Formats: sequence, structure tokens, C-alpha cells
Amino acid sequence: MSSQPAHKRPRRSATVVVLGLLAAAVAVLVVVGVTDAASAPPAARPSTTAPAPAASRSPSVTSEPTRTPTPAPRPSKTTEPSRAAAAKPTPQPTKTAAITQSTPAAIKKELSVRVVDMEAVTGTAQGPGEVAGPSVRFTIRITNTTGAPVKLSNTVINAYVGEDRSPAVQLQSPGARNFPISVADGASATGAFVFNIPKAERDRVQVTVDTSVNNPVIAFEGAAPKS
Repeated sequence: MSSQPAHKRPRRSATVVVLGLLAAAVAVLVVVGVTDAASAPPAARPSTTAPAPAASRSPSVTSEPTRTPTPAPRPSKTTEPSRAAAAKPTPQPTKTAAITQSTPAAIKKELSVRVVDMEAVTGTAQGPGEVAGPSVRFTIRITNTTGAPVKLSNTVINAYVGEDRSPAVQLQSPGARNFPISVADGASATGAFVFNIPKAERDRVQVTVDTSVNNPVIAFEGAAPKS
């Protein structure tokens, strides 16, 4: 038989029970802690990854100064010929002859013209712009010896009076007639032309004959009859 008193046995049993309860409580706390740690959000965990190095920035496009192209120099206006001057026709030369001369004036080689008659007439107005009154009728003859027909349909006759060469008004009557369309080789063509010229202005008269832009203008100058 044991020598220990019988009343001490119940104390060991109580101690064992208390220790068992404490062990169970510790186990519950461990399990709860592990569960809490596992369920914690990833953001709460400290990151062990080293931060990535910052990407190097490429230089800005605007860091280089903008180059402005230099405009090409414009040609000087003086280096370009004037179009208006180039387009201006060359004036026809003028040959002067006496209005009373008996020999024809040469328009060009083998083509000549002469005032064969002048008469004082009374002009009558028939067309637009005509003015009736004292007038002079000039009879003009063109002679052709060029070897071919010469066109006369574009021939223009004008008359001028006074120092300032004022144009005289042309009339159709009395007795005015134009040149024919052409004059044959070896022939002559005659036309009559009436101009209103007051008697006081007949001391200095000019009658021009223009057969073509390719020919010179013949200007007959002198006094016209007053009666």
C-alpha cells in the first residue's frame, strides 16, 4: 500500500484537466491565427519584389529647333520683258509726197499711187455721222506692175486738215466710189473719195493711202481747190 494520504489524488486529476483545457485553447488560437493570415488580402503582405527601374524618357520632338525653309528669291521684274511691249504692233512707216505731183509715189517696188484729180463739191449727208457742206472729192489711182494681182479691198483712205491734222468727215456723195477688190498685173484701179473740208481749211490738207498693214502709208500733202 502507498504511504501517501488518500486526499491528495484528486488534485492531480484537476491539474491534468486544466492543462488539457489550456492546450486546447492554445491549439484554437494557433488555428485561428493561421486562418487569419491565410485570408489576409495580398495588398496587406509586404512586397518582396524590387521596384522596376523607371523607363528612360525619349527626348521630346520639340527639343530640336524648327527649321524654317528659306524662300527662293523672286526674279526681278526688270529681268522679265514686258508682255505689253512685246505685243505692241510696229507702226507702219509713212512716205510723204506732194498732193499735186504728176509722178506716182511708190508704195513698194512696182506698186504705186497718185492723186490724179481734186474737185470742190457740195457734199450731202446720207449715212450715220456724215455732215453735209463744202467738200473736196479726191480721185486716186493705184498702178500694179508686180507680176501678180494685188488685193485692194482693205485699202483705207483718210483726209486731215490744218496744223493739228484734224480728221475730215468722209461722205458718200456726190460721186464717191471705192477701189475694186483687186487690181490685175499691168493695170490701174481708180477710186473717188469725198471729204467735208471747209474752204478756210483747204490751204493745208493731207490725204493718206493705206493699202495693207504690210505696206507703208503714203501721205499726200498740199493745198486743195476752194472752188
